[in-house]
Amino acid sequence: MDYARQVLELPPLPEYIIKRGPYIKEAMGGGDQIITIYEFDKSNLSEAWDNISEQMDAFRGIPGFRMSAHVLAKGKGIKKT
Repeated sequence: MDYARQVLELPPLPEYIIKRGPYIKEAMGGGDQIITIYEFDKSNLSEAWDNISEQMDAFRGIPGFRMSAHVLAKGKGIKKT
């Protein structure tokens, strides 16, 4: 519930960042994972990272909340013939 309350209070992200999720991955015995995917052009990486980090700071006060971040580059699309 703490997470849901914080999500409702988050400021909006810039339009160039597309947020997908949050998706919940339930684990037996607790330790659920919340996965959110942020899409943006890699030329905006530094600015996007600042904006996303600012949003994640809102969750620091939630007991037991841990965060990890992974930057993944999209590959080139597959050509359809």
